[in-house]
Amino acid sequence: MAKTRAARRLNKEHGLPDVEGLLVDLNAMRKYTAYGDTDPPDDMEPEDIALSIEGYVESVRALLTL
Repeated sequence: MAKTRAARRLNKEHGLPDVEGLLVDLNAMRKYTAYGDTDPPDDMEPEDIALSIEGYVESVRALLTL
């Protein structure tokens, strides 16, 4: 998946938070919700997801303002 490769590269090369697992879980949740042919990922709490995304956005902002 191109998005997870990009996330891995941004983490390795620029020190951004590792969101590869989050992207995999969000994709699995999308498939579960849309098609119902997979099990939902464990521990997908909306507040935790929002905090992870917020932290990532803040890290990107900090990187871009260097």
